Amino acid sequence: MGINDSDDEGGAAGAGDEENLSPTDAKIQEVLNQKRHEVIGVLIDRVGSKNADFENCLNAHLILMELTENETLFPFLIETQHISKLITNACDIKNQNQAYAL
Repeated sequence: MGINDSDDEGGAAGAGDEENLSPTDAKIQEVLNQKRHEVIGVLIDRVGSKNADFENCLNAHLILMELTENETLFPFLIETQHISKLITNACDIKNQNQAYAL
């Protein structure tokens, strides 16, 4: 729960008080947002057809499901680039991990 608590605090500060952030805090927030994008992209790739490791696919699927319940990270998950990758993975009939991309 410690991770969710810090994400909630960072998300609340970043959402409403961006103009009140110090330059250092703004840079930290920017880096955190970039890392969130990267991590979500990697998780979505793990449920794609290029990943042959079933355990990695299943772990990525479970983490993505948890992200849908996190108010801070859900907006990152539903960005156009991520949704289009998920749809591509879910519609790829050659994807052995298709069930986990749905």
